[in-house]
Amino acid sequence: MQPEGGLVLRFIIVGGGLAGLATAIALAQQNHLVSILEAQESFSQIGAGIQLPPNCCKILKHLGILESVRQLSTIPQEIDFLSYRNGELLCRTALAPDTETDYGAPHLVVHRGRLLGVLLQKAEELGVNLHTNCAVTRIDFDSPAVFTNDGRKFTADVVIGADGSRSSCLAALDGTSISQRRPRKMVYRLTLPSHVLKMHEDTVHLVSPAKITYWMGPAAHVVCYDLTHDGVCNMVLIKNMPEPTSAQRGPGFDAITELEETFRDWDPVLSHVIKLADTVRFWPLQQARIAEKWTHEGGKFVLIGDASHTMATYLAQSAAQAFEDAALLGELFARIQSIHQVGDALRIFELVRKERVASIARVSEIIGEIGELEDGALQQERDRQLKEMTPSAGYANPYSDPSVRKILYEYDLIADVDLAWKRYERGG
Repeated sequence: MQPEGGLVLRFIIVGGGLAGLATAIALAQQNHLVSILEAQESFSQIGAGIQLPPNCCKILKHLGILESVRQLSTIPQEIDFLSYRNGELLCRTALAPDTETDYGAPHLVVHRGRLLGVLLQKAEELGVNLHTNCAVTRIDFDSPAVFTNDGRKFTADVVIGADGSRSSCLAALDGTSISQRRPRKMVYRLTLPSHVLKMHEDTVHLVSPAKITYWMGPAAHVVCYDLTHDGVCNMVLIKNMPEPTSAQRGPGFDAITELEETFRDWDPVLSHVIKLADTVRFWPLQQARIAEKWTHEGGKFVLIGDASHTMATYLAQSAAQAFEDAALLGELFARIQSIHQVGDALRIFELVRKERVASIARVSEIIGEIGELEDGALQQERDRQLKEMTPSAGYANPYSDPSVRKILYEYDLIADVDLAWKRYERGG
């Protein structure tokens, strides 16, 4: 669709991850000219699996790539929430075909690299200019212009910062040093061949039939699911750290030994999986935060994705919210008729997205506290409610809580844009 009035703008996107590529697609589909500057030597994603809940899949459909992603994904039938001590089933949320029936989109899990590949192919088809080995050293917010480590200068009408949770764009915008944002959680990722888990009676249920398994424990939680197309099971273990941490460990550090010690008193199935692992990747998880400032007063720069709102992990909303950012920007820049409206469009984006992201962040924070309760009366009451009560507002399993599902999955992005734009046209 040609933007109203035939307006074609030039965009530079700093960062070629999921958020950057999705935004490039959304803008290029409106016939804008888009260039992505990626600091690494290739477009790639760290990690293995990622969950794509229904609101995320709605955006993939909006971008025209849902079916391509679906073909490379696993469709989990359910999410099982287990007690950390003995693996007792506390509650179960049906996913397939329920979410597609109820919300018009599936809940998928996919390898990050495969998802990135689909986005990259679509961006190339749309003529997005892709630059690698382009680390940004300085941003001129007023021009705007971006300067890279190889001495080049890129100019555009709009610059978009999509460089992740350790965003140098955010640091340039608000003066916050990346080193000041020290995380308090560690992530450990195991990937094991699915066939190995199928060989053991106590672990086969983790990969067949397809499901997501979630252990709730004190100051930690574990998520596990199979990536069928890759023949691997993806397990992520996240634990709180008493002090701000980094990925550095001393000589002789053994991550598997640390995991065995940390989860020694957990479900024996989990201990078995850890023992089966050959290697563990680990890194500090950036603290959930919503940046105070997303746009520059010059009206030609905006932050998106994890750069502006690093989401907690409890609702699997990080990619979903980045993709919603992308789609909303695309819709706004389909509506403007003059380059003089760019600053207004970016301010509308910040206003609309901050409100939604903040509401999800509040829910996620509460869910995290409930899900990682220490042993005791509150934890026992939580487990009782999960086992005995019909899901209602405030239910400890967010995937079954109807109020949470409504916030996440019934969201109408186009209606949100239309309302905000009509208010703007009326001078509101």
